[in-house]
Amino acid sequence: MPAQPTVAVGSIVIPLDVLNAVLEDLKVPVNTQEFLEKVTKHSTAPPTAPTGSQTRRDVHNAVVASLAKSTPPPTPAEAVVKRVDPSTVDPAIREKRRKLLADTRTAFNNEVPTPFVVYTWAGKFDNLQWIMAQIVVTSDDEASTQTFNEWCMWDTGAQITMVAGVRLDPAVKGGANAPPQGFLQAEITFGGVQTPSIQCSIGYRPQLPNNTQHIILGQRSLIECIEYSVTPSSLFPPGTVTPQDTYGSLSLSRYHDPIDSSIQAFT
Repeated sequence: MPAQPTVAVGSIVIPLDVLNAVLEDLKVPVNTQEFLEKVTKHSTAPPTAPTGSQTRRDVHNAVVASLAKSTPPPTPAEAVVKRVDPSTVDPAIREKRRKLLADTRTAFNNEVPTPFVVYTWAGKFDNLQWIMAQIVVTSDDEASTQTFNEWCMWDTGAQITMVAGVRLDPAVKGGANAPPQGFLQAEITFGGVQTPSIQCSIGYRPQLPNNTQHIILGQRSLIECIEYSVTPSSLFPPGTVTPQDTYGSLSLSRYHDPIDSSIQAFT
């Protein structure tokens, strides 16, 4: 005897003749073929607008899930490399940079640490905060700089700010024979902020977690020195969540300079 056609209802698979019998017992005058066509139509139809019974959190989760599935991560920008005259560097800035770099190398025994980034990529935005920043990386001899303007990952779990070595120009790393990993000087200015620009150290390695090419903003001489707050995106007005802030928005308040102990407000 040939197998009966079936229809799945939830987690139950019902033979078609059983479905016909049930409808007949219930005295429901339904054409089975037409019924199945309408089920298929509604199963593949686009989602309807949220009903009043849905909570704000349900709507938020749906938006975040949709963004995570449909939107690619921000693309790392092209960096600009320049040759500069070291004599034009402000002596006070030079001293601060070198002090920060020496402190960082000592703290990590001159070994670039693993960032310990806690995230899985798979196109998801809902597990790390993003922030727009301009980052100027300077070579040890201060004769070359490389400027990045892009969305960076704000990661409180990373020990230090990091960039993949492949993104750095050889001149900035110290020439063709430069080591595959090391520390460099960096100046960071956040998007929408005029002052202050922050001097910090940046580490580079051949490979970052999950092979990301995005710059990771970490704790040492950066996040650990900033007073900030986060507004969860679940508190955003409906329809205003974007891929870069599905986790929430950052508000920067003050920066504590680890070298001269001054405190500056972000403006």
